[in-house]
Amino acid sequence: MSFVGDYVEFRIDYNVLRALSMPQIVTPTGQEYRFPDAGSRDALCTLIDSSVVEASEHGREDAGDRRIEVRTDAGHLLTIPLDVNSSAESPRHDIEMRRAKRGCFSTEEHS
Repeated sequence: MSFVGDYVEFRIDYNVLRALSMPQIVTPTGQEYRFPDAGSRDALCTLIDSSVVEASEHGREDAGDRRIEVRTDAGHLLTIPLDVNSSAESPRHDIEMRRAKRGCFSTEEHS
């Protein structure tokens, strides 16, 4: 996982899911956080070492609620909005999401 300016990159095995819109996480205890609000970074870091059990796209473009939802073996729900007005609508998110349907969240050390 990398926090890069105003977006977050999630590493799932060797794939990168880049959230250019504000991701939301619901922790296994039911607490909700939206990046970059207070506490969201720590909540997102709880994803590290958990495994993806399901990743899917939900919502409709015409309703403005398209999103990627990622569920983990630990009980997290990560939601990444696919806002029609943002660059998060890029097809690369859909491609990376399909590749990342299973795997383990990780962090990458930067030198």
